[in-house]
Amino acid sequence: MFVAIKGADGMQNKFVVKAFSVYGLSDAEKVKLQEDIDRARKEAVDYTKYLHGPLSGHELDGQVALHKDTSLLVAAGQEPFVDMVQSIVTACMTKEGAGTSGSPVAPTNSPQAR
Repeated sequence: MFVAIKGADGMQNKFVVKAFSVYGLSDAEKVKLQEDIDRARKEAVDYTKYLHGPLSGHELDGQVALHKDTSLLVAAGQEPFVDMVQSIVTACMTKEGAGTSGSPVAPTNSPQAR
């Protein structure tokens, strides 16, 4: 018998699969991205369990796989998990595109940038 997992609000979460381009990231940056995703999931699950009890946190069930040949990161799991992965990948790729290594970038119209 298949029983769908329900979120903390009682609503049923969807199983989702999405692929994200990680083209341009070095192998070390891909490892860091995987670590960031794992850390974010653990922190979110821990906080959800703190708020809602030991049986919660399943809405963050999922997994990611890095496909080296295609430079794709594939996330599969409950919709909240895949949404979290999407946010982390977007932030990582935005940072990479800006050429930063964790340092904030001043907007081009700010007095600091002139």
